Amino acid sequence: MEFSNFENEYGATRRPYGSLEPAALESLTPALPAELIEFLVQTGQASFGDGLLWTVDPKPWEPILNGWGPLVAPSVAFARTALGEVFIWEGNDISVIRPSISELWVASFEPKTLFGYTFLDLRYRKNVLRQALVKRCQRRLGALNPDEMFGASPEYDACATYDENTLQKISIFDYHRARAALQPLRRRSL
Repeated sequence: MEFSNFENEYGATRRPYGSLEPAALESLTPALPAELIEFLVQTGQASFGDGLLWTVDPKPWEPILNGWGPLVAPSVAFARTALGEVFIWEGNDISVIRPSISELWVASFEPKTLFGYTFLDLRYRKNVLRQALVKRCQRRLGALNPDEMFGASPEYDACATYDENTLQKISIFDYHRARAALQPLRRRSL
């Protein structure tokens, strides 16, 4: 798969924080498309876009995905956002867990579309990734650590106002566990 457009856009802001062992990722070969494994091996665990997007090690996410309830097998996390959304390979499609509203968006597109078009689209960065809000949170709270996200208290999150004054740094894993315990995911097709 060609990642040059993604690398051109986000490569200068790549901040590695860990490697992804090829042997561990190769065990996912039946589950993940080869081009997605190739990308994860090349990038390792890293943040992109000054912490807007993060590639992740799928292993620590397994219990989190199981906690959300039944997903289409195989379900493998491979990326996440600063606001806690998690991109998963689910069955044969890419889906996005939006924990703040307990929704699973079934995007039904391939990795080349996600990395070659969607993440590069300015409207997507503004409206879905909320790039401006993330930058304001970073100015107020500082950069995120790999296990953190900007979020509100999980109990009140669905009705919380998302602005830089109400969001705080919280554990992304604790947040997902708490939200999954409160409400199951609702599926939506995009």
